[in-house]
Amino acid sequence: MKRIFAFVLALCLAICFCSCSDSSEPIVLAYGLQANPTNLDPQSASSPSAFTVLYATMEGLYRFDETGTPVLGVAEKEPEISADQKKYTFTIREDAVWTYLNEDKQEQTVPVTADDFVFAFERLLDPQTKSPAAERFYCIKNASDIHAGTMAPETIGVQAIDEKTLVIELETPTDYFESLLATTYAMPCNREFFESTNGRYGLNRTTVRSNGMYRIGSWDETTQIRLDKNTYYHAPEIVFADTVRLRIPQKDDASELERLSDDIVNGVFISGQDAQALDETEYRMLQMKDAVWGIQFQVADGPFSNASIRKAVSLCFDRAVYQSKLPSYLTATNTIIPTDAMLFGKMYEPLQKTDTIDPAAAYTAYQKGLSELSKNSITGAKLLVCESDTVDVASYFSDISQILQRDLSLFLSVESLPQKEYTQKLKNGDYDLAVVCLTSSDNNALTYLSSYASTASNNTSGYQNASFDALLSEANSANQSSQALALCRQAEDQLLSDNVFLPMMWQSKVFATKKATEGLVYLKQTGVVHFMKTTNETA
Repeated sequence: MKRIFAFVLALCLAICFCSCSDSSEPIVLAYGLQANPTNLDPQSASSPSAFTVLYATMEGLYRFDETGTPVLGVAEKEPEISADQKKYTFTIREDAVWTYLNEDKQEQTVPVTADDFVFAFERLLDPQTKSPAAERFYCIKNASDIHAGTMAPETIGVQAIDEKTLVIELETPTDYFESLLATTYAMPCNREFFESTNGRYGLNRTTVRSNGMYRIGSWDETTQIRLDKNTYYHAPEIVFADTVRLRIPQKDDASELERLSDDIVNGVFISGQDAQALDETEYRMLQMKDAVWGIQFQVADGPFSNASIRKAVSLCFDRAVYQSKLPSYLTATNTIIPTDAMLFGKMYEPLQKTDTIDPAAAYTAYQKGLSELSKNSITGAKLLVCESDTVDVASYFSDISQILQRDLSLFLSVESLPQKEYTQKLKNGDYDLAVVCLTSSDNNALTYLSSYASTASNNTSGYQNASFDALLSEANSANQSSQALALCRQAEDQLLSDNVFLPMMWQSKVFATKKATEGLVYLKQTGVVHFMKTTNETA
């Protein structure tokens, strides 16, 4: 087994892969996307593949540098900030332009204006946009009322004083505001162009425009997206490659590991299991925890809707019985949010919880639950499992299942189904317990919890808790990063205390590239790879 190098850069929170290149020849990079990005609307996009393209082709008032620090982007200089820290006045760069190809494939430009940001924020907070990040921008004046539908989008505290002067007013001072402005959600949107797309904005090459380091040269959803260097970009010194080919995987394609090994791509995310096959003398690898596997209860109906029954199971949930069996890319955990997650530019500080394994208390709780359900026993309960899961969680859970049989006389069978049938049963709530994997498309800590919000469209557990909802909402809109972190931890603790999801293990993925590759930068702040030059020394 080859050892995986995990490069922990506590201050930079980024990994950069560098080497020497012959500057006389065009530099071409190939990177493996996880999927075709079906939506490149920065105000509503939510997939890692979309974020990868957007950070390469668009830019807000700020951008993230190779260390994950917000630095000036479209803004010409640092804003003038009022004494009460609630009013920001930005000047838009004179050389900031939108670029696109006309019908004759000739490159055209249009100035980026202050109104492009006004329109972007109006759309972001408009409830019809259904932006997954709207609550994060409640710090802006009138934002929460606009998102609630009680005020018009035009009343937002963002004004274009003239073509190049933008004023943003906040409800209260916000210490992570610059980081927010560097995200995709705060990228500009040209009003006239958006309206000309007739509802198809961001869906193909002709309905997107670029103002970042690259522009989209071609987009074939069956093969690749080609990014070409934007010759009008205001900071050409940070643009590394002339062309970036973003390979789109297809059903019958080679695996990510094979594509990397065969030089089809220069860099790609692979599973921790696949990474063990790489030679550490030839490849650079960064391992990061980005998913949590566990057991989810159906709490809207059935025997596990009873809190005492779920508590009994949790008191038998001895993770020590499978911990020693886990490979290096799986880490046993009794909390949800992984240690590599971020929140508003800060590292998430994981909960510290101690497992309480108490068979006697478990039996008492179980009998209490049976009494509340007017049952003598629970029979026919099944654990729903997806056949195509990349981790065989059910095999590790079998050790837990034996404990449940011994201590509670609770017998569970396994129902293993194809992906489509598993997803349908989960969506319909047609299960007792299910193996579930929680992820975050942008490495935001709150995203790991968001599927348990009462109104979440992907809430498949039936969990309804007003206190939990309030904590999530308050964390999303907190004005201080420390407050957001504290509220997020409280929300996670609430979910764990209600025993809706019993975490079993964190899964790590690996960002891998050959050592001869330069120009790929992974940032924990965004959860995706960026294509840029770096001043960091090779790790």
